[in-house]
Amino acid sequence: MNMPDVFIRLKETVAIPPDGGVPINYLTDIVAERRLKHLIGKLEIRFARVTRGRAIVITALDVVKRIKTEFPDVRIHLVGNNDCLITIRGNEIKHWQRWFGVALVCLILFFGSAMAVMNFHTDVSMPKVHQQIYRIITGTELENPLIMQIPYSLGIGFGMMLFFNHLFRKEINNEPTPLEVEMFLYQQNVNQYILAHKDEHDLHPGENRL
Repeated sequence: MNMPDVFIRLKETVAIPPDGGVPINYLTDIVAERRLKHLIGKLEIRFARVTRGRAIVITALDVVKRIKTEFPDVRIHLVGNNDCLITIRGNEIKHWQRWFGVALVCLILFFGSAMAVMNFHTDVSMPKVHQQIYRIITGTELENPLIMQIPYSLGIGFGMMLFFNHLFRKEINNEPTPLEVEMFLYQQNVNQYILAHKDEHDLHPGENRL
């Protein structure tokens, strides 16, 4: 008898509402005959209801078991990841809460960065440096050489925009910013840690200790 082939690749991470189940086509990329792919994709993997903000791990074996329950005659080929990390989405943040959070973070960053810049310039005696450079170039002394201080101050702001790859709302190029790279690496490390310790934290479907 000819056994139909099904190729399955688990996604690394997905986010779902706390419904207690997720269809296979949301967890995986499936390559199979069209009708079979549709039927397999609709199959749900059930798990105990999970608190918002928590995570569970679906393994490739969980997917294979679920498919084999309904389609015992298919030949399954696993490609890529062995585990899929599922995070449970929380309630949507209200509009005013989002803006309040953004405003609070902006204020903290503004005053914090201002203090950091002022402390740095105090430590290195930047006003004296500007005075000395002005004296070397012009041959005269000036207590406040604004012709140097103003471009220097503007240059700090434009330099940070270039460094973070954003000028107002537009990206300068399509490369990720240093902050985006650090956030990606942090999230990747968190996901790898959770997957490596899934047995210690009982993060399997069907477990109630989440």
